[in-house]
Amino acid sequence: LLIINPKDKRKGVLEEPESAKKMSKSNFDAAHIAKDEEIARQLEVELQAEVERERQREEQASMNYIANLYDEVQARIDVDHELAVRWTHEEQKKYTMDERVKLLAEYFERRKKQLAEEKAAAIKNMPPTKTQLRRLMMTYLKNIGRFTHSQLNKKSFEDIQGLYMKE
Repeated sequence: LLIINPKDKRKGVLEEPESAKKMSKSNFDAAHIAKDEEIARQLEVELQAEVERERQREEQASMNYIANLYDEVQARIDVDHELAVRWTHEEQKKYTMDERVKLLAEYFERRKKQLAEEKAAAIKNMPPTKTQLRRLMMTYLKNIGRFTHSQLNKKSFEDIQGLYMKE
């Protein structure tokens, strides 16, 4: 008769899972190639995302330019309409054609200056470019006396940024 021990210790032959077994050189190379391919795919996805973000930035910039151009044309139309509404029949008789041209030219000059001021303010409020940031960080690092211009000039933006963050 077969007797079953109630206190089975669960001892038996252990089998290693396939991933824990020793890999041959060809299996290792294949795994390394697969890993490299996965990394390449991830990099490709990241690059595509960066290209898409850049395209959207350019598209937004062109849309802003078109909107500003539209606003300027609309302003001219509004001014012409405003002048036509404001002037009554007697006022139109009172002003000669030369005076009307002069008033309109003055308004356009004022509007042109206003748009130039708005554009200058928008440019002033833009974030600095990568090159401008690099120059600012280089100047700071030179002024605290730890580095020279020639030392910093050889370093990339990321290296300079790392040094700047350490300070």
